[in-house]
Amino acid sequence: MTSVPEWQEIHEMTKADFLRRAREAAVSLLKTRDTITIDDVREIVAPPKGMNPNVMGAVFKGPLFVGTGIYVKSKRKISHHRPIQKFRLKL
Repeated sequence: MTSVPEWQEIHEMTKADFLRRAREAAVSLLKTRDTITIDDVREIVAPPKGMNPNVMGAVFKGPLFVGTGIYVKSKRKISHHRPIQKFRLKL
């Protein structure tokens, strides 16, 4: 069995904690809206400094959310306003 360096474990826990908080924020938003995008979540919970911003791609993975198939332009200039999907809670 390979030992995982302590710094790597801390990073992974931080990523898991961030994803938990981001998913909680998404569920909270969806209590007042039918659909949201990752931009909506990012406005409430942005990745911590030093964390790869690609972590946002994992927020809607799992059993809680389902994509609607509707795409809108990202509000973020840094994202070059690329298309992002709207999500809703899985019923």
